[in-house]
Amino acid sequence: MEIIADLAFKIFTYNIRRSKPHGEVLQIVRNKINDIDNKGDKIKFLTVLLENTNEVYEEHLLVCSDLRSCPKNYNLKLIIYYLQQELQRLGLNINKDTFTIQEKLFADNLTNQIVQKLQKLEYGQEIIFDNIEDLKDHYYLGKKKWYELFLGKLTEMTISGLISETASKSLINLLVNGLKNIKLL
Repeated sequence: MEIIADLAFKIFTYNIRRSKPHGEVLQIVRNKINDIDNKGDKIKFLTVLLENTNEVYEEHLLVCSDLRSCPKNYNLKLIIYYLQQELQRLGLNINKDTFTIQEKLFADNLTNQIVQKLQKLEYGQEIIFDNIEDLKDHYYLGKKKWYELFLGKLTEMTISGLISETASKSLINLLVNGLKNIKLL
């Protein structure tokens, strides 16, 4: 799925960052979405574009002196609107379910804490750490699905005997308490 993020970033860099007109950008995005069959890949593609476009828009807001008549402001707002609309068509509720940058950083920190706790409990198998670290690449799923994926991984590792039930309960408590800061629970 790394290729999808790379593709999205390339389209962002060559089109949105360079302030191409929204009509051109949207046509390119539509064409690429039609080339992608997997719904999860489409969501990842659009999310990467949206996150990067939002960053450019926030940077622009700091320097723009006339937001009402600024063509760059208008262009970016239309691109953001379109990307959000496409994500909604795919069933993702952007306003409530998308991770903010701060929430991603917090979730990264939370996954690091869980890996450290596993190390303290002497669950040193690389497969466990890879499973937990892999979650950092799935924020595009949205908060609810990401949380469900996290719980599923912990359940799977417990059932397969990679971690004990006691350790699993402890990690779930850490996860639930941590996710209160992400406004999921």
